[in-house]
Amino acid sequence: MGRVAVQNMVVTVDGGDSFSIAGGTNTFYVDWLDAGYSLTQSVPMQALGSAASGAHAVTVGFRYEYVDAGVRSSGSSDIRIAVPVVQPDRFQINDPVLPESTYAGEEATVTMAYVNKGKADIANVEASIEGEGIESAVPSQYLGNVASGGTGAVGFAFTPLAAGEVNATLRISYEDPNGEAKTRDFPITLNVSESIPDTDEGMDLEPEPEPTVPLWAWIAGGAALAVPAVALAVVLARRRRARHAARQTDDGDWDDWDGGDPEAGTLDGVAADDAGASGFPARSGDGTRPGDGSSADGERTQVIADGDDGMRR
Repeated sequence: MGRVAVQNMVVTVDGGDSFSIAGGTNTFYVDWLDAGYSLTQSVPMQALGSAASGAHAVTVGFRYEYVDAGVRSSGSSDIRIAVPVVQPDRFQINDPVLPESTYAGEEATVTMAYVNKGKADIANVEASIEGEGIESAVPSQYLGNVASGGTGAVGFAFTPLAAGEVNATLRISYEDPNGEAKTRDFPITLNVSESIPDTDEGMDLEPEPEPTVPLWAWIAGGAALAVPAVALAVVLARRRRARHAARQTDDGDWDDWDGGDPEAGTLDGVAADDAGASGFPARSGDGTRPGDGSSADGERTQVIADGDDGMRR
């Protein structure tokens, strides 16, 4: 408590690197303040976004004059005030991503992504999984600190022990920017299916049967082969009939010959000279016998005829 009045007092407020004056000035003037009196002055201030959580100093400076025993003097005084700054908890954890299928006795993994959107670090992040009907080789894991703007993901590996509905809880614990411990739980439900039996690698597998040709294919193939064979047989038969008909014609010509007198030189009662004189050549079947005939000029003519085997003689 002062003993004398102060005059021309100037008050200055300095927020340092953590605060700024919101919508006003940081300097105030008081012309007179009597001894034993007080004055209140409100100074609107705002914490900067870069300010970490915790206490930050604000400096208030006083510059003034006073008269003591008829002597004017000046004085000054600085006061440091600790102002707490609290950063909001903006540690965001996304919903768990479950596997598409889960089988009893087979390991499955659930993942969760996170991001720190706050201005301060998140400290001592831990993740754990617990529940009935599951077992995990690593039920708890330490992730450490997450810086401002940092992202990441955590995976929870576990093995369901039996088929059916399985309930589990994923737990994330951490310290927020204000140093307060927080815990967030995420319950999950999984529909576990029966495990698929593995094929025994040592078991001899039965060889696959070789594909067999059906009966209809054999019938169709035989019919396809029979068509050209029948066609060939028909052609050969026609050729045999043609040769046989040709031989019958030649034999008929000899059978129709009723002879003449070869020694007399006549053909069917006609003189050989007359036949030659008529201008028509004598045919082999008209005036001679096979093997012993006479030509129109009286010379002996060798007649060539077809034998039974089709050869000319």
